[in-house]
Amino acid sequence: MEKCLKESRQYLWMASRAGVRCSLQVDKFLYDWFIDIKSCIFHGYESVFVQKVTNDIHKRLNCKILHVGENIVRMNLHLDKLKSLINIELNEVRMIGIHGIGGIGRDMKIYDVDEGISVIKARLCSKKVLIVLDDVDNLCQLEYIVGKHDWFCLGSRIIITTRDKHLLDVHEVHETYEAKELNYEDSIELFSRHAFKQSLPKDGYNNLLNRAIDCAKGLQLALKVLGNFLFNKTIPEWESSLCKLEKKLHLEIQNVLQISFDGLDDTEKEIFLDVACFFKGEDKDFVSRILDGCNFYVESGIRVLVDKCLLNVWNNKLDMNDLIQRMGWEIVSNQCLKEPGGRSRLWKGEDVYDVITKRTGTEAIEGIFLDMSTSKHMKFTTEAFERMKRLILLKVHHNDLYDSVKVFENGNNFWSIPPNISNLSKLKILKISHCKWLSRIPKLPSSLREIDAHACPDLLLRGSQTELLQSVLNCFKLDIQDFEHGFSSSDRVIPGSLYDGKGVSLLMDGRKGYEEGWIEHRNMGNEAIIELPLNWYEDDDLLGFSLFSFHTPVYGFEEKTGDELKGEGPPRSLKCELSFLDEQFGIVDDLFWDSSCGCYNKGGVSDQVWVTYYPKVGVKEMYHSNKYRFLKASFGGTHFKVEKCDIDLIYTNDDGLNHPTVLIDPLRHFDDNASAAEIEIEISGRTF
Repeated sequence: MEKCLKESRQYLWMASRAGVRCSLQVDKFLYDWFIDIKSCIFHGYESVFVQKVTNDIHKRLNCKILHVGENIVRMNLHLDKLKSLINIELNEVRMIGIHGIGGIGRDMKIYDVDEGISVIKARLCSKKVLIVLDDVDNLCQLEYIVGKHDWFCLGSRIIITTRDKHLLDVHEVHETYEAKELNYEDSIELFSRHAFKQSLPKDGYNNLLNRAIDCAKGLQLALKVLGNFLFNKTIPEWESSLCKLEKKLHLEIQNVLQISFDGLDDTEKEIFLDVACFFKGEDKDFVSRILDGCNFYVESGIRVLVDKCLLNVWNNKLDMNDLIQRMGWEIVSNQCLKEPGGRSRLWKGEDVYDVITKRTGTEAIEGIFLDMSTSKHMKFTTEAFERMKRLILLKVHHNDLYDSVKVFENGNNFWSIPPNISNLSKLKILKISHCKWLSRIPKLPSSLREIDAHACPDLLLRGSQTELLQSVLNCFKLDIQDFEHGFSSSDRVIPGSLYDGKGVSLLMDGRKGYEEGWIEHRNMGNEAIIELPLNWYEDDDLLGFSLFSFHTPVYGFEEKTGDELKGEGPPRSLKCELSFLDEQFGIVDDLFWDSSCGCYNKGGVSDQVWVTYYPKVGVKEMYHSNKYRFLKASFGGTHFKVEKCDIDLIYTNDDGLNHPTVLIDPLRHFDDNASAAEIEIEISGRTF
């Protein structure tokens, strides 16, 4: 060090003595130094020389102390986490990403870097640097500014803030940190710093303070904006302002949050608005199945929304920050401010009531959420939907407790289902229980796998059962085709489904079923046995088996469960076990129908029929042989009593009614060594 300083001193002294200028190719910057410090060096004041150089460099670099915002809450907690991720002890180039929704508090001041890749590499490759890139929204920004680790000296640290976590994943940063909402205590402190200019709220504002904190939902931007908005206002002014803010987002908050929404493509925007308006808190698989019917590519879209912090998935449930949801509501409401019928989605009870009762719906409407448990007493027919040509989602909800269902029934004017329901090619489940006035069902889409029509007493009036049965047969045939092509969903539980099993299943009132001849062959008790044709498995015309059970709910349990005492009642279920009597443990399959409807608990439902069309291709591979001849269906139920049952064969050209069936008396002892000829059988009511 001393040697270098001595050589430098000699060099500078010689240069200054010789009056060297351009001959030594020294620019004016150095030459000025030579002149100014000549006397310092001559007299040996090295400290003066060092201070002079330091001050001059500092002045020319124009170094500034960065401004740190006031009223920062809980910054130490975030800095401690960030320090652990930076890990300055490691001698490597390290990139850290901070992501979160707009307004969550990711910002830091930085200077723009636009010198170009070559300049960055040339100037920074030998320097240990700290670089902060704020609000990155495009991968090119990362590639052009901090593209490679070898652009920087070992020990450098690069911090990136963004709304899109996917950018951090693609750029392969070392660590990521998600900025979270503030908790209640910290929210009060930050809000108070802006609303009262102190860390604690003023006396007399406690109730209003809680409402304001609830409006902000822990979002730092919202706490600051609302605090500044309410500063120096009287209590009545607070009250008036909060009433408005609880219904409509502050414009500044809306604009910041909507930046992430505006960066989505059209399909992603549709998914986001559907979740915000209809599906927050719903099962992800259930939502995916519904929206995939709209060709929305939901799995990919949900991933994008999660990466952009617009959506969360917890325990397979879709969730989002309440302010983010309100931002989505505002976007839809702004589509037509004065007339709800001109918006794409309706979810508010008062808007749905006005549009349906006044028939002001338009082609703009794509989805409706009708909550009968909170809506006004409403009477309407399918004509209310006549102008809604683009309606693809109608979600009707009612409280499952019987008293609430009774209100729903009294206000339910569904006399019929729109004929164009057959166009819903992705529809899997149709739940129309408690439609007391519904007497007919039109042609149904063949995609259906489940129909719940219990407590619909007029549904099977004479002349309508054939139409319904034909629709069910069409559904069954398509399910077989899907099964054979390997992409059938009939062998797994569909989210929201009551039926667990293969094939197509429906539940309906029982007495009408008998009166109209739905079940031609009845076996008393809970078992039915059928002898299969000699070539049953190789017969391509044989599609499968129709299974019927007639049952009644059992009331007045001797042992009351905790749930029943609360009015919810114990869970109820039906079961059918298929097995071959030719095999000691020849269980083919177990089918279940679970019902959670509260009407069962207070005597609201009478006799019912459970009908299932089970595909032959659904039989386990180990039983794919003609040697198995005797198929048994054993029906049971939790809190149901099975009185009669039946099993039948379904053929390609079957009309579904009065098909000749081979039945065996299940009450007779079945001898494993007996031949088919030794067993009493009945064919179409005639004894052989």
